[in-house]
Amino acid sequence: MQQKKYKVDRIKSFVGEDKMMLHKMVDIFLENTPKMLSIIKKSLIDKDYPTLQFNAHKLKTSIDHFSIETLTTEIRQIENYAKEEINLQLLPSLVKKLDLELQETIAEIKADFNIS
Repeated sequence: MQQKKYKVDRIKSFVGEDKMMLHKMVDIFLENTPKMLSIIKKSLIDKDYPTLQFNAHKLKTSIDHFSIETLTTEIRQIENYAKEEINLQLLPSLVKKLDLELQETIAEIKADFNIS
């Protein structure tokens, strides 16, 4: 069996066995992540690094809460590079990986939680 792209252990550590709260956290993730991702991609195109950094910072929290380990390093690189305006040539590939991984993770979460 393939390993999950995410884990809910961290969320469960602060919501306990409250299934409604867990589902609320999942709903918030599914609602906000595509919006932040869209802003990140647009700000990369526009070279709006402060907006890119701000949204990467917000998304970092969600990535950490859902333990999306394939992106923990990348989201921090995106945030730091945009903040410092360094290694800008690396941002397109990092944002592309972020986009692909999050799309797959969102699909997996929706399947796991029976959300269409």
